[in-house]
Amino acid sequence: MKKVMMLMGCLLPCMIWSQEVDTSKTRVIGVPEMRRAPLLIDSLLPIVPVVGFLDSRMSRDVPAPIHVVGKELIGATDQTSLMTAMNSVPGVMMESRGAGGSHRISIRGSALRAPFAVRNVKMYVNGIAFTSPDGQSPLEVMDAADLRSIEVMRGPSGSMWGSGNGGVLQFNLTDPFYRYNGGFVARSEAQVGSFEQYRMNHSVLTGGKKWALRFSQTNQSVAGYRQQEFNRKNSSLLHARIATGDNQTLEIIGLYYNGNWGLPGGLTSQQRDEDRTLAIPYSVDNNASVWRDRKMLGLGHTVYKNNWKWRNTVNIYDTQKTNPYGTSAFRNGFKVESAAGGGWRSEYSRYFNIRGVQQRFVAGGEAQMEHYFIDETSNNGGRAGDFKYMYNVNYANANAFGLVELNVLGRLHIQAGGSVLQESQQVSGYTLSGWQTDTVHRSDLMVLPRVAVSIDLAENWKVF
Repeated sequence: MKKVMMLMGCLLPCMIWSQEVDTSKTRVIGVPEMRRAPLLIDSLLPIVPVVGFLDSRMSRDVPAPIHVVGKELIGATDQTSLMTAMNSVPGVMMESRGAGGSHRISIRGSALRAPFAVRNVKMYVNGIAFTSPDGQSPLEVMDAADLRSIEVMRGPSGSMWGSGNGGVLQFNLTDPFYRYNGGFVARSEAQVGSFEQYRMNHSVLTGGKKWALRFSQTNQSVAGYRQQEFNRKNSSLLHARIATGDNQTLEIIGLYYNGNWGLPGGLTSQQRDEDRTLAIPYSVDNNASVWRDRKMLGLGHTVYKNNWKWRNTVNIYDTQKTNPYGTSAFRNGFKVESAAGGGWRSEYSRYFNIRGVQQRFVAGGEAQMEHYFIDETSNNGGRAGDFKYMYNVNYANANAFGLVELNVLGRLHIQAGGSVLQESQQVSGYTLSGWQTDTVHRSDLMVLPRVAVSIDLAENWKVF
């Protein structure tokens, strides 16, 4: 048995303790071998595997602006938020309401915040869609301790994942795909810091001949620098993989998140000069804050041979939100929101070799549905007051995508493809004034094409 204990200091008054127990040797199971390129550049261009185009390959061989945030960079932060790691990506800016709160992320200028999450940026976890059909992505459910890497796909690169015009985030989980000789790996981390900050993460990794499982649980809290700036979260992750046949695997991902954070409001310059630790008095008196609960489940089944692979995924989710807000008696409310939905995605890829030209064909589709409900009243001391409005919304979308890829003489790489998308929403509800609605809107068919060319000019030099 091997035990490792580590004590570290950080810039703020902070203490970290970690213990890891590894009782066995490991090997990969149920995963086809990844084609590896020689390590030609180790300082100018990072050589890391990416799966953004449905095939594991080295990043320098992909004709697309895909940036990878690796485990080393994620682990170099205090783990309370992904914001520091994400802000290292060129063209990406991420903001967060405290550690673990709601997020805003900008990829090439798209920075829309939504009631439930980030909007207009698609989110996938090991290839399983977790973006709802109205375009909202729950970034806060992902914990740094559970991630192996994050792939950021910008611009038209996201066409492989539907209408990803705002960008695509592919979260790759820490692999549990190992065989254990009757043992397991257990890991615990504890962190404390300024402003009553603490964080605990525990994980267990175990498996057998044809299966592997990892379970992780995180609890963190911070009181904050200002009044009503507290931030708390509880999250759990279950990740399992089962070899259901010689060339088949089943993947299971279960996520649970429960978060609560305060909304202190913005101070005027005079209030800031008097005491910048204060919150807006109305925010304190009426407990302006957000409570959010999410339950998410994803399943992925993969069948693969030497020259083809077919993967199907399904996901379901349920989320609840309570949000008393306001900065004055004239601007306040108490929102109760909920959403439940699910989706399906299918991907098929095949390799060919015709007259010395290597070719790859990819095709697939994705469909999602969601029911969303919102009820708002006035904020009566942090509780629901007088009725304002109520709406029910049914969202649905479907997209199909395809890609043809040619590799000529190992030096010229050509990709051509794109996606088509259609969305619909049905809205019904009424307001205090008596206004009612029951309408259906369907978008026009949206097309997002993509063409990319990559040329090997010389060893270590590529242009795309």
